[in-house]
Amino acid sequence: MVWAGTERVGCGQNFCPKLEGVDDENMYLLVCNYEPPGNFEGESPYKEGSRCTECPSDHVCIGSLCGKYHGTNVTQGGGHKGTKEPVAHLYLEQVVTLVAQEQVVTLVAQEQVVTLVAQEQVVTLVAQEQVVTLVAQEQVVTLVAQEQVGTLVAQEQVVRLVAQEQVVTLVAQEQVVTLVAQEQVVTLVAQEQVVTLVAQEQVVTLVAQEQVVTLVAQEQVITLVAQEQVVTLVAQEQVVTLVAQEL
Repeated sequence: MVWAGTERVGCGQNFCPKLEGVDDENMYLLVCNYEPPGNFEGESPYKEGSRCTECPSDHVCIGSLCGKYHGTNVTQGGGHKGTKEPVAHLYLEQVVTLVAQEQVVTLVAQEQVVTLVAQEQVVTLVAQEQVVTLVAQEQVVTLVAQEQVGTLVAQEQVVRLVAQEQVVTLVAQEQVVTLVAQEQVVTLVAQEQVVTLVAQEQVVTLVAQEQVVTLVAQEQVITLVAQEQVVTLVAQEQVVTLVAQEL
């Protein structure tokens, strides 16, 4: 028996598509029907679904399908009636077609699952890459922060060295000022000593001058005394002369 058309019939008990030349639309099936039919390696020619447990009163259970008695085969495009004896089977071609279509659906579903899994893996990989990127960015930020800290520390050290150099310079300047002040003090002391020496020399000079004056005065006194003695002697000589004359 061949289905009329390529209409999909879903899984479960569903009405079959309308068949040309058949008025009865009460045929049921429990497998998925997809066109075109086909076999796949490793799969049996047909696969039964769950066995039917209850069919309508004028149907019989044939494997996993409920089928109605028909006295003839129905082909696409028309058919004819045969005997009224019930036919308690469906043709293998129909079952194989349904099973092959079910296998196609299964493979399509598996491909979709594989695609979804692959997409999830891609999403996972992308997420991992993003996490790695974020971690790398955090590491870069950490390294930059460390470099900035290192730069700040280096700048602080430079500032400290500059400050120390300035302190050393100030200390050196203070020492220079102190040395200059000490030299000035020494110079002042030396000048005072020179002044003192000059003053002492002047005093010595004055003393010497006084001594010279004294000596000159003494010489003058001696001269005067000598002159007085000479005068006295002259006077005495004159007196002696006068006395002698008188005698």
